[in-house]
Amino acid sequence: MNNRRFGLFQIILFLITISTVFFVLLSLNISLDTNPIQFYSQFNSNESYIRPKYNARSTILDQIDCVYDKKLKTAVIPCLKSQNGTSFYVPIDFVRKKFDINGKFEDNSYIIEFSDSKVFHPIVNYDAKKEFLWFKNINVESRDRVKYISLRETVPISSQWNKSGHFYPIQIAQYGLSHFSKFCASNNSELLSTRYFDIKQNNNFVFSENRNSIIESLSNGFEFRFQERSIYKTNYSFDIRYLSADIYTNSTFNLTIDLMLRDPEISNGSHIIHLTYLFDSLNKTKSEYMNTILNIDNSYTILFKVNGLERDTPLKFIRNLCIDSCKALKINCENCLKSLNETMLQLNGSVGSNLYKIQYYKVYQIGLIGEGKILNGILSEKSPSFELAKISADFLVSNQNIKTGGWQINITRKFVSNSNKIILNSGWYSSMAQGHSISLLCRLYSQTQSEKYYQSAKLALNLFEIDSDSNGIRSHFMNSSFVWYEEYPTKPKSLFVLNGFIYSMLGLNDFLNGCYNLKDIETFSKAKNLFINGLNSLVTLINLFDTGTRTFYDLGHLNDPEIYPNIARWDYHSLHVSQLKYLVNILKNLDDNFDRTLMNEYANKLKIVADRWENYMNGVWFRNSQVKD
Repeated sequence: MNNRRFGLFQIILFLITISTVFFVLLSLNISLDTNPIQFYSQFNSNESYIRPKYNARSTILDQIDCVYDKKLKTAVIPCLKSQNGTSFYVPIDFVRKKFDINGKFEDNSYIIEFSDSKVFHPIVNYDAKKEFLWFKNINVESRDRVKYISLRETVPISSQWNKSGHFYPIQIAQYGLSHFSKFCASNNSELLSTRYFDIKQNNNFVFSENRNSIIESLSNGFEFRFQERSIYKTNYSFDIRYLSADIYTNSTFNLTIDLMLRDPEISNGSHIIHLTYLFDSLNKTKSEYMNTILNIDNSYTILFKVNGLERDTPLKFIRNLCIDSCKALKINCENCLKSLNETMLQLNGSVGSNLYKIQYYKVYQIGLIGEGKILNGILSEKSPSFELAKISADFLVSNQNIKTGGWQINITRKFVSNSNKIILNSGWYSSMAQGHSISLLCRLYSQTQSEKYYQSAKLALNLFEIDSDSNGIRSHFMNSSFVWYEEYPTKPKSLFVLNGFIYSMLGLNDFLNGCYNLKDIETFSKAKNLFINGLNSLVTLINLFDTGTRTFYDLGHLNDPEIYPNIARWDYHSLHVSQLKYLVNILKNLDDNFDRTLMNEYANKLKIVADRWENYMNGVWFRNSQVKD
């Protein structure tokens, strides 16, 4: 009897347990035969979805089609929908591409980032005689839009808007500003850890080494005539990044550097390169070109040739051997500018994410054949940054239009497809080119006190007073009194590009503080008025660039309804923020030549805008609540 009662009790207890589980599951609205986590994982192999947060009342997700363009019914992406219809989830890939949102997987979570661009904040007060903004971190020569560094001029040849290449003054000035900033950041120690060499007929290459102090390079070079290739083999104990020298020849000669360049994107991991520089004074046509040849043994011969050398005038020759190799092979050049000793590369076939310290490239021999003369030869690990900045400034001085004070850009640009409404004909000027050039020239003037840099910067101010209709760079916003210095002075409609305008304002500030000349008060007063007028416009119009979640690149859409609003990419948005941060710092530290109260007021207004725009990068924005009756 007791056994029967015990068995009946077990049956009743089992039924109660089953009923309890059933009602719990029913209250949680969870299916007994479908696991929502498993369902989600079916689609995770192809698309990364925004995963719902499963709580006590999670619902099952079904796959549905999302049509994101009612007119184009074919514009469909796979989505997930809760069975109760209260929520649906779209692929993060669609969100990322459509709304320019970034993200990454981290510890089984997906971290959504509205911007992966960096904002630069001034660490110390801005000084117009020292580093330019954050440009010590910029490597202009590694950019895709730089075709290569000119052998004849030692400044970038740009492929932007013209694949055959042209000298783009904005890019050249940025190249100079970048290297000047690197020079300042290096505490003027860029000549340390160098090896000086000279060429002698009998002894071939003669080297002297200095690693502890700055010394003068050898200056008494000898003319050489090598009918066969003379070779110097390195012992890998010295990292060679730059080769610089003064080059002379009455005939021709080849300088060849053999090196191994590692490339993690190819199967065998490295290229063997014969980097050859050919100098020719017999061909009187002044020209240069680059050519790449794949050899039978899968090595590469890269030829840089310069024609029309003047026999009695030296060619200043400064080359980054790795950059030249990467440009010719059209591979990423960023690793060329990292530490040669400990470049971090992830090797193909490595286990997990282990990183190995390897050298990105290595020179193993240098060869010379032909007739010529090489003076002041230097093989260096560090960049000769001051020399490169000076060469860039000298190029700007030599190529400035004496009548206008500008640097012409000989490229035709259209800003609306199939329309001549907004166009720049070849030979236009840019406020950004003027501003950048002034910033560089005044820094060289402060370092050298050479009058040519001051006079060139002074002349560059003239275009700020000439309207774009007259081939200048000034426009007026909506025919008002507010001036705008145009990066692209289009006709007849203006674009009002923000970043180029602020760069031109920084150039005017740099003239006031880097080129200040007590003997030329009239020019100082002119530059000050240009700066104040531009500042009034910026403070007044700055909020027109605010979309509420990001910034506009320009305001061209306000001038013409056919122009679509040009919302800035995140990298340009962060540039706007960085520029304003530095401008605020400048305004707060202007001297008594300015109305300090007004400048502080302007600084505070711009700071509010800069902080708000920086918040947008973190997905923080504010919307006014709608008034309800």
